[in-house]
Amino acid sequence: MMIFLLLASVCAISAVPNRGVLESPGLLNAEFKRFSAAQGRDYGPGEIRYRLRVFRDNLKKIVECNERDSSYNCAENMFTDLSDSERSAYTGLQNVTDNNFSSAPLLSSSVGAPAAKDWRDHNAVTGVKNQGQCGSCWTFSAIGAIEGAYSVATSVLKVFSEQELLDCTYETMYPGYDGCGGGWYYDSFNYVKESARLAREANYPYRADDGDCKMGGVTNDLGTARLTSYVQVDKGDDALAGALAISPVSVAMLSNGDFYSYSSGIYTGVGDCQCNWSPNHALTAVAYGTNFFVIKNSWGKTWGDGGFIKISRGLRNSVCRAGDFAYYPIFSADGSEPTLPPTDAPVTTEVGPTDDNDGCPSGTTRCPDGSCKHVHMC
Repeated sequence: MMIFLLLASVCAISAVPNRGVLESPGLLNAEFKRFSAAQGRDYGPGEIRYRLRVFRDNLKKIVECNERDSSYNCAENMFTDLSDSERSAYTGLQNVTDNNFSSAPLLSSSVGAPAAKDWRDHNAVTGVKNQGQCGSCWTFSAIGAIEGAYSVATSVLKVFSEQELLDCTYETMYPGYDGCGGGWYYDSFNYVKESARLAREANYPYRADDGDCKMGGVTNDLGTARLTSYVQVDKGDDALAGALAISPVSVAMLSNGDFYSYSSGIYTGVGDCQCNWSPNHALTAVAYGTNFFVIKNSWGKTWGDGGFIKISRGLRNSVCRAGDFAYYPIFSADGSEPTLPPTDAPVTTEVGPTDDNDGCPSGTTRCPDGSCKHVHMC
């Protein structure tokens, strides 16, 4: 498959098809051509029939999503012509260190938490970023929580480097391990805690592939602040809300079904998730209300509601396990040990480029395979 880039403004186009498109071969072909042009796809004759079938199957699910009397809507996006296995390249939650989920203090209380909190209104959330076709969601989840916790401690919002976490988190433990194969955000919290450093994204830009750790040659941008610890959140929506009252939180979810084509509303996950399924994707929770959570994803601004998804709060089970594997880091502005919130065991705004140029270094662009290259090399 050969894919050529079009202008970003064209690629941002999404559509909400109706059943008439599915029932008319002519309309379906026209819609596929429109979609292919908008997404920069150029399929060869040996692949186009297969892609049309995949497109139709996914389009049918989008139409059925919007025909249901549900609380959310679906639309075409960059996933509409991809198979389930191809979509999985955009996730990346993988247990690398066999952590038993009990190495951090446990926050189980939401007593005293306000009815709602949105960290986007408190200078603690940077712009939406794009992981591309690298299973690095765990680094984006970790950085989202780190950026938030750093802002909470210092009142300064910095855009930190996912690439440093991708290159360095597992390099010492497992030399040669490819971070695009997945990981967990708490391992990155440990890396930042033990190394006492982290670069800005502008100084250590994202490449969507795992390279050599450059921590010795790139400026540490934490200043005097230090990540002193991290907290595990008890399972369930109430505990997650209690944690979000303190700081943005790294969470894990099962991304499946309508999740990929979500465009707006409050997602319930009904039919997409079963509570005994393991999560496969890491994100950052940044807000909550009485009946919802707002989650920041790492698939760019053209996915979902400007790169975010609002999920239902208060169902019998947490939506797609979003409340089951939550962690957040604790920062100290001067490096001293801060006072931790109650747990069940002891334990000037500066925003750089984020989704501009999809996080690629200056002079390059984000190719459809997730890599950053000069435009003629895509």
